[in-house]
Amino acid sequence: MFTSDRTFRLWESDVSHSRMLIRSPQGPGIDTNIDIYFKAVEFIHIPTIIRGMTVQTEDTSGYENYIFSNTGRVFKITSAGRDYFVIATWCNIYENNLSIYESCLANYTQSTPQNDFGNLIMRM
Repeated sequence: MFTSDRTFRLWESDVSHSRMLIRSPQGPGIDTNIDIYFKAVEFIHIPTIIRGMTVQTEDTSGYENYIFSNTGRVFKITSAGRDYFVIATWCNIYENNLSIYESCLANYTQSTPQNDFGNLIMRM
């Protein structure tokens, strides 16, 4: 389970590769980004701005209508007492110093996940 009180935004989506990035950007008083990177995304049910969140995996029962492959997993995102979810194969969470114009989606390949994405905080 990952928890943060920072503000996150739906930052980027790559439809052709089924990837999505949710980012809490660096800014005044915040030295690093937190990037939540989803791969093989099948379904998204989240707002574009999330103020404080918990991300955890969830049992797939009850989500059968949203899962379209045998590798889809449920990532439940809870914020301000509301539950949202992403159906994807996996989720990696990084802390980094990328500029707002740089993205971990642009260069990520599964064979070299250590590229310039910063420190891997959690793999789900």
